[in-house]
Amino acid sequence: MWNLLYRICTHPFDYWALLRTKKISFIKSEQENEGVYSFYFKIPKGVTWKAGQHAIFSDLPNCTDKKQWRVFSIASNTAEQCIQITTNIPPQPSLYKQSLLQLKPGDQIKIRGPVGEFHVENAKQIIVGIAGGVGITPFRALLGALATESEGQNDVHLIYGGKNGVHLFKKELMLYTKSSSLTIEFLNTQEEVSSAIDATIQKYGSAATYFISGSPNMLTAIRKKLNQQGVSDIVTDPFKGY
Repeated sequence: MWNLLYRICTHPFDYWALLRTKKISFIKSEQENEGVYSFYFKIPKGVTWKAGQHAIFSDLPNCTDKKQWRVFSIASNTAEQCIQITTNIPPQPSLYKQSLLQLKPGDQIKIRGPVGEFHVENAKQIIVGIAGGVGITPFRALLGALATESEGQNDVHLIYGGKNGVHLFKKELMLYTKSSSLTIEFLNTQEEVSSAIDATIQKYGSAATYFISGSPNMLTAIRKKLNQQGVSDIVTDPFKGY
């Protein structure tokens, strides 16, 4: 309870955003690859966010799931003029995700937020990103926003562990490397990712801010590795809406 009160006092705008609910209109969906879909919505008046943040999405039409809401990272930045979420949808999805797939253009759902600390506002000049699978979604927004900035760019090194050899948004991410101080390692195995993290810690140490996005188990393991090496400036995107 005291921790929650502290968070509300030190991050008041985040929590006021959670109290604000807006309706958003569905535009379209696209299948990114097997089992992964992106969904696009119009940005309602008064909704803004920092690239990398997440929001609560609820009240889908005809959704009978007991849990009527989910948390998703926003995969787009405001310059793209839409709210994009990207998520895994298994062969036997939840009733919520079935309702997502059944959305039609013009259908309205509700959004609460966006909120969260997964943004570069208070980051150090050097940023190390570590993404696993569809955990790349907040990085898509964050790196896209950085690529459009002309001044004060951060130096970013992204370690991206794909799933089954697939890397979401790879073409887009490669385009970002041409217009920003960004380097990316596209990796495929846990061993490759672990070795890359070790090399990055050795290179940057505590001079960087480390951003991690992926499964809860991945976040726990990587945070432990970083802490053991004396790294404490860590930002995570821990939600399970992927």
